[in-house]
Amino acid sequence: MSESTDPSHVPIRINDWQDPRVAVFANLPRSGSDRRLHHDGVFVCEGRWVTHRMLDSNVNPVAVLAREDLAPEFVQAAGGRCPVYQMDKPAMDHLMGFEFHRGVIACGTRPAIPNADDFDRIRGRGLVVLDQIHTAENVGMILRSCAAFGIQDVWIGGGTIDPMRRRVTRVSMGAVFAQRFFHTTTVAADLDRLRKRLDVTILATSLDKTADSIRGYEVPARRPQVLVLGNEAEGVAEQTQRIADRCLSIPMAPGVDSLNVAAAASIFLQHLFGVD
Repeated sequence: MSESTDPSHVPIRINDWQDPRVAVFANLPRSGSDRRLHHDGVFVCEGRWVTHRMLDSNVNPVAVLAREDLAPEFVQAAGGRCPVYQMDKPAMDHLMGFEFHRGVIACGTRPAIPNADDFDRIRGRGLVVLDQIHTAENVGMILRSCAAFGIQDVWIGGGTIDPMRRRVTRVSMGAVFAQRFFHTTTVAADLDRLRKRLDVTILATSLDKTADSIRGYEVPARRPQVLVLGNEAEGVAEQTQRIADRCLSIPMAPGVDSLNVAAAASIFLQHLFGVD
């Protein structure tokens, strides 16, 4: 079959918003929670650049749905790996249940996330652990900052929001598709075992007055650093702080007791893993 007639090289027009081929995109919640998709073993991401990053990654794409003017661009980007459907904007709005302005949305097979026990080496510049971080925007911003400072490995602690949630993938600008995730429900115990296996330094962020200032912390030249970030309200769990090699804080002006966890994460990441 020639390229000009191969269906994988042309967008497939969908006129009926009830067409079963695009049912996965129907009535998506504005919040991006997508819980039903999790159970179906797929995820959805949206936006032009995020979709490009998904298609450029090792994730298995299932389908792309694009506005008519963008569909040819994503046919080329998909390279025959999945169908690319096109709809006009009013039909897309009807399908999704709200006015959709991003022009393109895609679906992929949800990557399996192994347990922390299977973590055998640190790729990149270090490891970040997200412990009970509940907000999609915070997780997305932290993952975007991780990408900026060369962090490829991230542990997802119990209570932390799903990194493949639609809002997380969007806020991270698709960084999630190049990162390696591991689940842990026992953060302190798993980190203690990791330290014995890989000889890492465990650093817990803390608001306690006894914590050391990040300004005075000199990063060892060769020993891998593990940064633990905690819950938006409660911070890193006390048990995890107790097993950490150091607890670090950010000096702040009088009368200010804390920063948003995503903002704090950027400061810690730059100090520990900043690129020269």
